[in-house]
Amino acid sequence: MAFSTGTLSALNGVLADINMPNPLGETALLDIGEEHLRDTAREVAGEGDQITRARHVHDYVRDQVRFGFGSHFWRLKASEVLQAGRGHALPKATLFTAMLRAVGVPARMHFVSVGSDLLSGLIDLPMPRYDHAVVEVWLGDQWLACDSFVVDPVYFEAARLRLIREGRHWGYGVHVDGRVEWNGRAPSFSQLVIGGPEALPAAVDLGVRADALALYSEEVPEASMLPMIARLRWRFLARSGNQRIAEVLAGD
Repeated sequence: MAFSTGTLSALNGVLADINMPNPLGETALLDIGEEHLRDTAREVAGEGDQITRARHVHDYVRDQVRFGFGSHFWRLKASEVLQAGRGHALPKATLFTAMLRAVGVPARMHFVSVGSDLLSGLIDLPMPRYDHAVVEVWLGDQWLACDSFVVDPVYFEAARLRLIREGRHWGYGVHVDGRVEWNGRAPSFSQLVIGGPEALPAAVDLGVRADALALYSEEVPEASMLPMIARLRWRFLARSGNQRIAEVLAGD
């Protein structure tokens, strides 16, 4: 099913069954009971209402966990992403979801398959699509979807300016019409910009899953797991991608 603007509107505006999957529970990758993760989440969230605390966690994941590629692609527990201090969309979505749950804010991972050219300029993936996750947060009696936590403001602006110079609308892991701010009252996307004249091509909706491990364990037909050759070469691809991120930041 195409992940369209209409689908997103429904996801963000309709009361949903927040019990499936459990939006506060632990999973194989969402290890919300791990001591360091739990303590960090509580310290970061601080005091205040649910929206304020969720925004604090969002900004922490965005700014303190660098955008980049780790040696294990997506197969990391949330506590391991926190310890690594770096990740791309899937690991950072894992961490964001886990930290929200650790402070009592319901959250879930909604997976989509998007065109690999969103990462053009960073990593040349050997398949036309790859899997992405947005985090849906239950605030104000609705699910609010976002991926604005993936890249920090400094990288976002550097990548955006480069895209504008090149006459492109997406690449380097961002969309020129994206946002990295989130107010906890509306959806916000740095990558999955699906509305407007320069929207990404339609994404394929892979549904809400417990975590990335569940997505691949269930063998969802439309999911885009890395081919074996890419998995064997992933460490090289990750190093190359991280070098290109550094070049974008340096303005090279």
